Amino acid sequence: MLANATVVLSVNRKLFLSFAIPAVGLHVAFSLYKGSTQDLQIAGALIVVLAFCYFMAMRIGRDLNRTIRLRLRNSELDKKLSADEETLKLREEELITRIKHEEALLLEKQATDNKLAMAAKEKLLLLDAVGEGIFGINSVGNISFVNAMALQLLKLRESEIIGENALSIICRTSTQAGREATTRKSINLCLLQGQSVQSATGVFCGKDELIIPVQFSCRPIIEDSKLIGAVVSFIDMTNQLEMESKLQQLQKMEVIGRITGGVAHDFNNLLTVIMGNLQFLKRRLADDERVDETEIIDKLVKAAKNGADLNKRLLSFSREQALLSKAEDINSILGDMKSFVRGIIGEDVDLVLNLNKDATSAKIDKT
Repeated sequence: MLANATVVLSVNRKLFLSFAIPAVGLHVAFSLYKGSTQDLQIAGALIVVLAFCYFMAMRIGRDLNRTIRLRLRNSELDKKLSADEETLKLREEELITRIKHEEALLLEKQATDNKLAMAAKEKLLLLDAVGEGIFGINSVGNISFVNAMALQLLKLRESEIIGENALSIICRTSTQAGREATTRKSINLCLLQGQSVQSATGVFCGKDELIIPVQFSCRPIIEDSKLIGAVVSFIDMTNQLEMESKLQQLQKMEVIGRITGGVAHDFNNLLTVIMGNLQFLKRRLADDERVDETEIIDKLVKAAKNGADLNKRLLSFSREQALLSKAEDINSILGDMKSFVRGIIGEDVDLVLNLNKDATSAKIDKT
């Protein structure tokens, strides 16, 4: 009974003790009551068996309880681990989804950055390709960017101009008058007050003492209703001014030519009248055989012809008369022109004619 109780009831040690101790106690009491030697031996053996069963029951119960608790705990841990595994799987899936989303965003951002970088590079290439000089000024007045044409026109390197004060580099003068001061004032008003400047003329300073006439525009840069800088574009007016000067000179020469042509025509009319009357007078004097007066008239006619030649030169100068080119002896022409040139240069200049010993001809209009 104790052995069976040890196996069956050891799971609940209180239940085992409540059965084993009363059963053994009653049997021992009965053995003592009878008082026989055999009963006492049985009682002693029963007490020994009870002690052994108690030890075994305590051990089995403790181990069994521990095993049951461990199994229950393991079951709970398995459930928890299963739940954690499911949670981890869900989190892993969420993490994988998030990683994929972040990778997609990163690729999209990288593509956008590449597009922006390409666009910025194209803008720089376009700025470098335009025929105008362009530079930007930030809110504190320093140059923030500059294109290749501006560097070329100003004879400066990018390292010499980026980050430097625009007005101190482009307009170095400290005077209050002149084209450089006007340029400085226009850019300053655009930068400080946001006033646009369109197609203004002025001068910019470049490398060393370089000063170039320019036509420039200055436009303010406004972001969120705040003035943050300005952009200046300009072109070199040197060639244009030279062309305008040449055009003005040509216009002056055209006016002089027209005046010369008009005077030459009037002078030609006067010479025609003079030569006609001289020839008429010469015929009348020839009939009277007055030689001295005839020689005088010949000299006058020659002078009138020289005047006619001079008139032809004037007409050629004014392009009123077509040029007729033919082979002429250069030495002969220079000899004929000597007296004419001597009269132009005055008496205080010595005129020496150094002709070629050999005959030299050229196809020209002698007049």
